[in-house]
Amino acid sequence: MKRNNLNSDNAKTGQNIVRKKILLFGFQRILLFAGIGWCLYIGGCSTSEPPNYRGADSPETFSDTENDHADETQSLSHFPFQISNVPDELQVPVTPSDLRFEGSDCEHVAQINTDDCTARCIDEESFHCQVSTQSDNTEIAVVYCEELYVAQNVHVELLGQRPLVLIATNNISIDGSLVALDAIDRDDGILGGFSAASGTNPAEGNGPGGGEESLGSSGSGGGAYCGAGGDGGVDEDSSYDNGLGGAPYGNAEIVPLQGGSSGGKGFPGSAGAGGGALQLVSARTLRIGSLGVINLPGNGGGANSGHGGGSGGAVLLEATNVMIEGVVAANGGGGGAGALYGDGLPGQADSDAALGGRNDDAAAGGEGSSASAVSGSAGQNDEDTYNGAGGGGGGAGWIRINTQSGTFAGNGVISPSVSTKCASAGVIQSKT
Repeated sequence: MKRNNLNSDNAKTGQNIVRKKILLFGFQRILLFAGIGWCLYIGGCSTSEPPNYRGADSPETFSDTENDHADETQSLSHFPFQISNVPDELQVPVTPSDLRFEGSDCEHVAQINTDDCTARCIDEESFHCQVSTQSDNTEIAVVYCEELYVAQNVHVELLGQRPLVLIATNNISIDGSLVALDAIDRDDGILGGFSAASGTNPAEGNGPGGGEESLGSSGSGGGAYCGAGGDGGVDEDSSYDNGLGGAPYGNAEIVPLQGGSSGGKGFPGSAGAGGGALQLVSARTLRIGSLGVINLPGNGGGANSGHGGGSGGAVLLEATNVMIEGVVAANGGGGGAGALYGDGLPGQADSDAALGGRNDDAAAGGEGSSASAVSGSAGQNDEDTYNGAGGGGGGAGWIRINTQSGTFAGNGVISPSVSTKCASAGVIQSKT
């Protein structure tokens, strides 16, 4: 009897469990269909992260933070160290954007122009550029961003008359090239480099270290900056003297930020312009990769009367840490040959000197500066063999690297070399 009652109780318990499972399953089905209906009503569901999600390391959403501060500015006084040549009072965005020059469409069209503060191959809304005034009342263009990246195979052409300062609140990585050189008009200065004299008559080079002109068939002098310009060659049959190379000027700190001087100009043709001035500033690490190039060269002097080459420009790097595996160059251009053809080459993006112009009927132009030789070479003399003497080569520009420790890493090419007076390392200025 007891066995039958026990079996009966067990049966009832089992029935109750089944009923509960059926009810629970039905309730879950109702919730599922209700959820699907709600998703369809609002336009679809997604299992991905919210579009504004930064990640677990950041408590803020990207769009809310960016939109809240998109138009807000603050002074540069918040920057972790004192930036050379740029006043602390300059107003910059609270939330700057990255500047990334990358992609196959960007390889041959990337530009930054300091005349109108524009850029190509970059979203206009992410490009923040403004004009500032230095201590000597000259103008510079200041670009402010979060991170600056130039990809391998991307060549960024630097244009405009004002020197350029690129400031990043994060890292700067250069795996491509930043170059300021007018390959068509050799007498046009870029980024504060002094243009050569125009017109058909002889004229002294522009800038504090401009090369002297020659009034006859002797060569004109090369432009100077840190290194002296080379003298023009002498034509023994000429009743006029050769033009002397320009005298050095400037300082190792590159304050203010200014470019190099142009070569002297003879009769018809063009002398070489001086190299421009570029300053890169990173609050963290500034890295120039093994294929990266920063080149601020002097242009080569033209042929026909041996015009002088322009001096190299200026490169100022400031960051907590700097690593150079690629090339940083500010070399002078070669002088022009004495006859109708044979232009001098612009300053080279390596440790070698730019060759002076050469041809079989005229004296050769002098070489520009190199890593170890900071002065331009003299033009070749004409000793009744040729149709005119060569122009002098341009002298070296300045290179300065300021870091927290006063040293930098890497085995890249720096030309002029740090073994010369024209390239040096220093310590970034702390806030006072």
